[in-house]
Amino acid sequence: MSSLFELTAECLSLYELADEDEQAFVDTLEGLKGEIGQKAANYVDLIDQLEMEAAACEKKYKLLKTRAESRQNAVKRLKNALLGAMQVMGVKEMDAGDYKLKIAKNGGVQPLVIDGDIPESMTRVIIEPDNAKIREYLKDHDADWAHLADRGVHLTIK
Repeated sequence: MSSLFELTAECLSLYELADEDEQAFVDTLEGLKGEIGQKAANYVDLIDQLEMEAAACEKKYKLLKTRAESRQNAVKRLKNALLGAMQVMGVKEMDAGDYKLKIAKNGGVQPLVIDGDIPESMTRVIIEPDNAKIREYLKDHDADWAHLADRGVHLTIK
């Protein structure tokens, strides 16, 4: 069986022959439409299968993501319990079987806490386009700085 691309190309080239033999054109076109229809049905079957597999993967992903988050939260709780116990005992280092526990200060940028009004010289203003306002403006006006693009198309399968 020919590919969908090949069948489509055949169909397009067939239109050039429409003037020569109308009955042959109609018969050949019907045959091509049948082949294209069968090919399209195969595509839709594959699309359905892939959508089901994607849904199953998404469900499994959500389950595994929830499980991973649960494990990460357990790790945080356990580490905080160990840290708290060491702080209460006043111990900065401890041997724990094959492991060595040590309380260390966090690195990186020092945390910042804002306690009041910030001077204007310590602020910045971020200007970004108001897309809803621009769309509304372009409904009634032309502008050389923006335009509304054509909407795309998509295939629906029922």
